[in-house]
Amino acid sequence: MFSQPFQPVQPDRVHFGATQFLMGSNDFYPEERPQRLVQVNGFQIDILPVRNLDFARFVQATGYITL
Repeated sequence: MFSQPFQPVQPDRVHFGATQFLMGSNDFYPEERPQRLVQVNGFQIDILPVRNLDFARFVQATGYITL
């Protein structure tokens, strides 16, 4: 279903496993409709926020272009 290459969790990251949840609402704003069951792959996220210096190093290393 949702398989992906998986790296071991690093000490400065937290892992969230794959899951399903109800997204949206049928009761409020039209753009939230319809309420539906969605599936999300597991993922890892850094515990600390990204600093400007960290992002600048990422851009330098990868050539990433942002607006």
